[in-house]
Amino acid sequence: MTTCSLWRSGLVLAACAVVWLYSGCVQDGPDGHDAATDVVLPDVDTEDASVVTDSGVDSGDAGDAGPLCPHILTRRWAPELLAHGPGLYCGANCRQVTFADTMHRYDVWGDYVVYTTSQTATGNNAYLANVVTGEEWRLEEGPWSQPGCSQITIDDGVVSWVYARFPGQGPPLVELVRTYDIGTQGYTDLTCIEYEDLEISVIRGLDSTMSTLAFTMSDQCDGCSDLYTISLVDGLLAKRAGIGQGIVQTRADGDLVLWTDLNAPQSDILSFDLVTEEIRNISNHEADQWKARKNGDRVVWVDHRNDVGGYLNQRNSDIYYHDLTTGQTHEVCIDLALQDEPDMDGDLVVWEDWRNNPNPIPVYSNEFHNSDIYMKDLSTGDTTQLTDFEGMEMYPRVQGNRVYFRMADGNGGSGIFMIELGN
Repeated sequence: MTTCSLWRSGLVLAACAVVWLYSGCVQDGPDGHDAATDVVLPDVDTEDASVVTDSGVDSGDAGDAGPLCPHILTRRWAPELLAHGPGLYCGANCRQVTFADTMHRYDVWGDYVVYTTSQTATGNNAYLANVVTGEEWRLEEGPWSQPGCSQITIDDGVVSWVYARFPGQGPPLVELVRTYDIGTQGYTDLTCIEYEDLEISVIRGLDSTMSTLAFTMSDQCDGCSDLYTISLVDGLLAKRAGIGQGIVQTRADGDLVLWTDLNAPQSDILSFDLVTEEIRNISNHEADQWKARKNGDRVVWVDHRNDVGGYLNQRNSDIYYHDLTTGQTHEVCIDLALQDEPDMDGDLVVWEDWRNNPNPIPVYSNEFHNSDIYMKDLSTGDTTQLTDFEGMEMYPRVQGNRVYFRMADGNGGSGIFMIELGN
């Protein structure tokens, strides 16, 4: 695996310099400024181009080529404003907030939702939606039948995603880590990674905190997973931890990066302190714990201490949280059903619950029909069922008085919906 962050070249190619200008309308970006759209080829000279390893940031508007992965055409778009209808009605305090395509992965921050799409005829694309104004933009369009835009996250007004291609020549896979600043409308290319063979593991579990991107990948073998970070300030790529093949499901908040560790007989929740570089076992229990998320001094996860099974055989899983200040672990929900995908903000914990499914402990794919979103207020102990539709409401996120989830949108795909609490 070769890491290349800023390709430097001021020379013209021997035959000619090729620049493709993508034709399109000038549109307003998310902060109201005008922006243009360019498609460019990297300006690489075979004799004088050099590589700065591990770091290098080139900020600029959408028309600045910046450091691009060699051997392939990559695109940097100005945000493309999209038109959409009113969406699917989901209740008095609920509304659909994404419309462009079927959601694959998503994240929320402030008034914004970001997501990537599943691999469809339109490719794997990166999107940004404002839940207040109802506007939605396509940040980047990935090619059809290619990896395209996969992982995505947002924090402090900066959207980060992974853009991947199979080039026609050179290494079998190239991944570019790219960001978009909502306030400045600046696109930045952080790191370009060339995978020289298939005996590797690509970027997974991208998340951001403290001007840092955290994720897993490996240059050792296919199936291995090590913890890496990239600084959003200077583009520094660093390997932080490599514990066998067991680092999955990375999440980040504050000073800590969390992951599910699969090396022990049971799966545990471990943390890496970005300041002290200390690694701790947070869950530290003989049963399986996984899918941790952190808010403030609390870490919530999926727990299997109350029944047989575990990470690879979920069945009757429960939701627990751990207080980093007191060192105490508390139950959130131990209903006799499958609970999954927890998230928390302050005293509010939300999760995906299957107690109303025909089989509340589904195992096989044909048994998953009806999941709902539940919420518990830790300050009062009250548990509330937030959704009660016929199909599956999944992957909840809570931020302030807003709860987000994925649901079928009535058009053959799925979108992100938002419930405003207290209305």
